[in-house]
Amino acid sequence: SFPTRRSSDLVISCFFIAWIPPFGIYGAPVFAWLMNWKRLHAIIIIVASFTVASLFVLFFANKITEIMLLAANLGAMIFIIVSMVTLGLSTTVSQVLAPLKDKNLMSRAILANFILVPVLAYLLVTGLHLPAGIALGLILVGTAAGSPFLARANQIPADKRELAGGLGVLLTIFSVFYIPIIVPFLVPGESKIDPVYLFITFVIIIIIPLFIAMYLRSGREEKVARALPWLDRTSYGAFFATFIGVIFVFFTQLTEIIGYGGLLAIILFALAAFGIGHLLGGYAPHMRAVLSFGTAQRGLSVALVFPLLSLLASEINPGSSVYDPTVLLMIVSLGIASLIILMVLGKKLAKQSSSG
Repeated sequence: SFPTRRSSDLVISCFFIAWIPPFGIYGAPVFAWLMNWKRLHAIIIIVASFTVASLFVLFFANKITEIMLLAANLGAMIFIIVSMVTLGLSTTVSQVLAPLKDKNLMSRAILANFILVPVLAYLLVTGLHLPAGIALGLILVGTAAGSPFLARANQIPADKRELAGGLGVLLTIFSVFYIPIIVPFLVPGESKIDPVYLFITFVIIIIIPLFIAMYLRSGREEKVARALPWLDRTSYGAFFATFIGVIFVFFTQLTEIIGYGGLLAIILFALAAFGIGHLLGGYAPHMRAVLSFGTAQRGLSVALVFPLLSLLASEINPGSSVYDPTVLLMIVSLGIASLIILMVLGKKLAKQSSSG
């Protein structure tokens, strides 16, 4: 389910994985093996990363919590904007309009992403009695559709990736209008969401970069082709930096914060979202691949907007709201877990299709 790139293009991600406490220098080789990255390159990057991480902790141990939490939020902001620019540069206007001509595809995509998956998230939140921050994180991911990496998922046939890219843009735009309306009704407890401020923020850091990138793409295909790999690396690195930051800060309380209910919710959500898209895909292989991965790969860049808006509001006016970092923790944890689950499912489906 990971975007198609040469192994040497993405092996730099091992640098960030080796910083994650539960994985570190031991887990990064496993991740590199799953991703089929070049062995020598991965070893060099992992050793260098572990060395830098050790020196960083040695010199900044007294400020490590503040630094890593700041890195997490900055990484989230960079990931949001860069992923939207990448999505816009990867897609033309005609590709965005193409899915609208396929009424069957659009009706199934809307049913899966904006009705069934949000209902799934709500049922998990209420059924497992998740804490407020964890519940809000799951609801945001459940209502945020449109992955910027959908067009480059390995399991989608090459001749359908343009269609998948256009669908990813449409789902992202729909999510911008959908989330401010529906999320306030789905969030349990005392969590408050201002739909107007949330929508304005969506327009500023989601819609505007996306549309500007689509405009800049016209007539610049060669430059865009050279820039896309670097933008991909930047967005992956920023997301891993966010994950590393929240894991560093909350590692000792990770079990208490997420709990067994949160972990179960993450696994069930990823598997059920994939299953919903797979079932709605019908018998056509290309439709099944586009919808299964298009439904399971959520719009993390859209979901991350709210925790950043909440942090900004608490910094500007500390008495007006309380920033809950567990929302960010749940979103990035669900993103990483979904990536691993989709990689495993993708490999199994690839074996089945090749043997069939």
